[in-house]
Amino acid sequence: MGSRGHGNLRSPADGPHGRDFGAHGRFDDEARPKSAQEWVSRNRNRVGAGLVVCGLSAATTAALRRLGQKTVWARPR
Repeated sequence: MGSRGHGNLRSPADGPHGRDFGAHGRFDDEARPKSAQEWVSRNRNRVGAGLVVCGLSAATTAALRRLGQKTVWARPR
């Protein structure tokens, strides 16, 4: 493939003034507008912070129960 090849590394394969077909293919019917995996990938810091908070609260609850203290949200009997 020379400088006039059909690849699309630096320019669209349909030419500089041609129609842009975009990113379409045989999986168009399976494509979805939203994805949980994509959201998590874009919000790694939020997910990580949430996991840290959950882990710390679980560790605090376990430590308080080991010490025999009642948790703050426990209902009186």
